[in-house]
Amino acid sequence: MFNGAQYQKGDKEIIVKLLEGNDRVGGRAVSELITDWWNWNVSSRIDDDQKGDVYFLRANPKFDESEDARVFTIGSSAAVHKNQAILFPGMSTMVDKGTFPNLDTHEKRIQEAKKDNNEPQTNFTCEIDNYDILGGQDKDKIRISSKEFELDATDKPQVRIDYPIPPGPARPAATDGYFLCIKELPPHKDPYTIKLYSKGIERYHGTITYEVKVE
Repeated sequence: MFNGAQYQKGDKEIIVKLLEGNDRVGGRAVSELITDWWNWNVSSRIDDDQKGDVYFLRANPKFDESEDARVFTIGSSAAVHKNQAILFPGMSTMVDKGTFPNLDTHEKRIQEAKKDNNEPQTNFTCEIDNYDILGGQDKDKIRISSKEFELDATDKPQVRIDYPIPPGPARPAATDGYFLCIKELPPHKDPYTIKLYSKGIERYHGTITYEVKVE
């Protein structure tokens, strides 16, 4: 764990503590929680069903975005309990056997998941209330590769994804990317504004804004 942004919000001193892959939330490593995030991400569950030690953020597809799938601006909101960690990806790639049947081993799937994230033009920055959420730390501190996990996608996912993930029985999957896991944020009468700017290959870039109310 390390301190990211540190700033004044009204009369409160805010210290954003970020967790790394081996840090634990509710007895589980962040490297395990990212696989839960992906399964939740491709499910049809609504955002308000989250309880427990960690709150997953994702972009809400009901907000406006460009017709060009490679350029997008999306907003989303969440109400988080003061004792919950908050988890969301900076940039993440998931590869499953149902979508890529020729990638028939974990090694092949994880290498494919890493490929785009290894490209030099792939980058992201993230701010909370206009402060650098990484606090000047190298983004590789929060790069995580998963072990093999079972992906269980529904036919009505609540998420914007760049390629169709076919629904069906659970199948092997792997993910690699940069995941931001904020240990917790203190309650505040005003929401926190978290802005994520991402840039990938083939002109892919976008902005996601999360308005997070901590109660």
